[in-house]
Amino acid sequence: GDGEEKRGRIINFFQRITRKGNWVAFLILSCSFDPFVTTAYMRHGAHAYSGLSSRDWKIFWSSVFVANVWWTGLMTIVVGVIRALFSWLGFV
Repeated sequence: GDGEEKRGRIINFFQRITRKGNWVAFLILSCSFDPFVTTAYMRHGAHAYSGLSSRDWKIFWSSVFVANVWWTGLMTIVVGVIRALFSWLGFV
């Protein structure tokens, strides 16, 4: 169906991005998903769980930081636009 086609396009998009390099994939995943998903996707040996390596923890905490900076910036812009709209409409 149409939902499966969209999902396939999204998966293909992420696969193309991850081929370009780990940093690009890291940034896209951190801004699009939560740090757990980013870490699970980027860890070595993703099919066999053997605990989190030092690298995995670095990816996780870096993703926490990037995701929080991204969402803080995005919400600052959204709130600013809403406040400007309310001001323009005379509500404030």
